[in-house]
Amino acid sequence: MKKRILVITAILLTYFIIYAAYLVLETPKTSANFELSEYFTTQKILAGKKYYNERVLLNLIFKTVFIACVIIIYKTRLGKSIYNFFTKKIKYSFLRNFFHAMTIVYLTGIILLPISLVSYFHLKYYKVIITPLGLFFTDFLIGRLLYSIGYGLIIAIALFIYNKWKKHFALITTTIVFTLAVIMMVVYPVFITPIFNKYKPLKNPKLEAQIRALCKKDGITVSRLYVMDASRRTRGGNAYVSGIGPTKEIVLYDTLLKDYTKREILSI
Repeated sequence: MKKRILVITAILLTYFIIYAAYLVLETPKTSANFELSEYFTTQKILAGKKYYNERVLLNLIFKTVFIACVIIIYKTRLGKSIYNFFTKKIKYSFLRNFFHAMTIVYLTGIILLPISLVSYFHLKYYKVIITPLGLFFTDFLIGRLLYSIGYGLIIAIALFIYNKWKKHFALITTTIVFTLAVIMMVVYPVFITPIFNKYKPLKNPKLEAQIRALCKKDGITVSRLYVMDASRRTRGGNAYVSGIGPTKEIVLYDTLLKDYTKREILSI
């Protein structure tokens, strides 16, 4: 059990360090050709910075407590009881480790529901989202399940590698996790995001041509442009790029098309 906890702790701490570095270093940046003051007052800009800093803090708190809870549960009788249960039910060690890790991660997510609710009401306070509480719980349960499956798979693979190739554990695990990350970049926009939102092709040929021209200028090839029904959950306007290779796509919020000018849409 000590070996299992050591491997899991190493994975979780590595993830936390990378995630924390991303949150701290990836501060909002503005383009050289785009000034926030053109669209927002000083008061709103300061409020936006305050909101961002609070989101970073909430995310770091959640990840810290999450990692601590996972490790604690693994070391307690509860973690051992869950493992013994799957040992009796499942013959293969890889599947045992997968379901054991998935169950503990999912259980941890449920335990941390209060922090998720604080995050939800924080977004409501700033009027970033309009998600009904019922829809929040639906998203939460589905999201936790998908998150737990991903964690369970990574931990099961890591334990398998550690048992087979202990000397090369770090190198092999890093390579596999990186490969899984690339695969997820392909899979996520095609199979995961449609679970939470509906997507329709952008039906504005002129705007699509302008967006594609911007992409082409920077050497970016995008296969598809979609509009997402973000208005179910938020008032904010946004857009993002997801996928890799043939699945690379641009997704625009329906609120962006409804509430923003063409120039603002292209700036975003």
